[in-house]
This record gives sequence, C-alpha cells and structure tokens, in this order.
Amino acid sequence: MFTLVRTPRRNPQIMRYTPVPPNKLTLYYQLKDKNTHESNGSAITFATNPSDAYSGVENRYMCNKNYSTNNSDIITFVGYRTPANEAVGFPQLYKEIVSINSKPYQNNFIEAVANYVDNGNGFATAINFVNYTVTAASGKFKGFTNIRINYNSNGTRVVDITR
Repeated sequence: MFTLVRTPRRNPQIMRYTPVPPNKLTLYYQLKDKNTHESNGSAITFATNPSDAYSGVENRYMCNKNYSTNNSDIITFVGYRTPANEAVGFPQLYKEIVSINSKPYQNNFIEAVANYVDNGNGFATAINFVNYTVTAASGKFKGFTNIRINYNSNGTRVVDITR
C-alpha cells in the first residue's frame, strides 16, 4: 500500500503525485499449519560439540494475519547457539540470520542479523522478541532497516519490518 504525496512543479497547473512507501510492513508466520497442525517448514540441524550448542537452518511459509498459509512468502532462519561458560561468567548466546523471500523471489528479498543472550534450547528461543538489523534488501523491502519478531506462546509470530 502506498500513500500519494503531491509534488509541486514549476507550472502550478501541473501536479505530480509520487508514491511514498509505508514505514512499516507487518508479516506473520506460525510453527504449525492452522488446519493440519503439522509443521509448515523444513529444517536441518548440524551436529554440535558440546551437545548443548546448536547450529541449523529452518525454512517456513509465512501467513496472512489470520494465520492461513499464503505459500508466496518464505522466512528462513540460520542460527548458532553457543553454550554459557559459567566459570568465566560468559552467557549463552544465539546468533541468528533471518531472511524473507517474497514472490517474485528474485526481486523481493530482505536479510537481517541479531546476536543476543538467550537461554532457549535448540532453535527455540526463551525470549519474547528479537530485534534484527537489516543487512540487505531489495524490491518491496528496499529501504527497510529493522526487523522485530514477536514470539507468542501459541506458536504464532508477528514480524514487523520498519524503516
């Protein structure tokens, strides 16, 4: 959705309207399909040493705001969990890269990164939200600088992308 801004020209009789992109996009995804209750994604977990670390890649279809799968947007997470080192007071950290591809996939892409303290297990986080810094964007995502994912206990997720 775009807002039109009136741009005055030298000739006041001729006005030009310039589309202004929104300052926020809100997208949605969930961990299981709303109807089948089956996972709506695909994941690979890599063996880690020590065993309480984590490394993996996960892809999921995104949804509309009613949490019905739309099959046109794909969200991908790449995550690395490092265990805490209590002997030196080092916390457990999770480094995560999130990317969203939207049809047509070659033209609509955004990727962002976050590194945060998290006591979760595997790919699952133990916090309510994560703020990511955008590192690349194209198409409808061009110009956005931040992604915030809000995690709900029922398995639904709200993704706010802002400038």
